[in-house]
Parts: sequence; C-alpha cells; structure tokens
Amino acid sequence: MTTPNPVLSEMINEAPEQVAAAEKNLDQINETQSDLEDKSTAIEEGVCGAAAADATNILELTIAPDKGGYVWYGPNFAQISWDPPGTLTDFEIRDSTTHISIYVYNIGDYPDLDAAVDDFTFGNDYITHPLGSDAAYGLDPLIAAYETAKTVVTAGKNKVEASVDVLERYL
Repeated sequence: MTTPNPVLSEMINEAPEQVAAAEKNLDQINETQSDLEDKSTAIEEGVCGAAAADATNILELTIAPDKGGYVWYGPNFAQISWDPPGTLTDFEIRDSTTHISIYVYNIGDYPDLDAAVDDFTFGNDYITHPLGSDAAYGLDPLIAAYETAKTVVTAGKNKVEASVDVLERYL
C-alpha cells in the first residue's frame, strides 16, 4: 500500500472546477469563432463580392468593348486567397479574332476599376492575412486558431475528467 499523497487529493478536488472552467472557455471560444465567421462572410460577400461584381461589369461592359475584345479571366480573379493572392487584376482583354492579349490592368486607366481592385485587395487581405509578427487581423487564420484552441482545451478538459478515477486509485 502506498502512502496517501496530499497533492493527488488536491488534484481530485480541483478537477470539477477545472472542467467547469474549460467548458466555460469552450463556450467563449465557440462564440468568438462564430462572430469571426460572420465577419469573414460579411467581408467576403459584402466587400469582395460587390467589388468583384463591379469589376466584372466594368471589364465586360466598358473596357472590353472599348478595346474591341473580350475578357479572359485568370485563375486568381476574384478568389479569396493569400497564396497565391486573390485579385481583380488577373485578367486580359483579348482580341476577338486572334485571341492575343490587347490590354492588361494598368493603374489609372479606369479609376472605377482601380477602386474595385483596391477594395477587393483590402477585403481579401482582411480575410486571409496570416497571423504573425506583422499582423493579427486575418479573419480566416484567426478562425483556424480558435479551432486549434478548442481542440487543446477539449483535450485538457478530457484529461482532467479522466484523471479523477486514476488518481483516486492511488490515495
């Protein structure tokens, strides 16, 4: 038989309070994560989506007819992405006959397009900027960090809950 250890008794006694604190922390994490998801969606739809729609209209209804061609969209046009970065400048106006590029984005040529490009770039950065020494505002990386926090807090809560049965055997 082992000698009772007062630290083990203390750990058993503290376990319910630690589990309750972890559950409260999980509730707060879930609430904050949900709020961040709402904000990310709002910027993606309300800023980036609107800017992309504006840019598409300008490209298809103004620039392409002015240049006498059609719009070819690249794979990063209007994509929400950090690497490669989503942008509204991944396009070309191509000649309708030869399909050769006759115009690419040039700042200042179409101020309304410049405004849409700037707003989309702002929104994309707000959503996707990685967390690091230069920024802590990227909503999607923050959401991912909260998901990691949930995993860590849940693992700790589960370990504390399971510890009571094991520790009681050694009192």
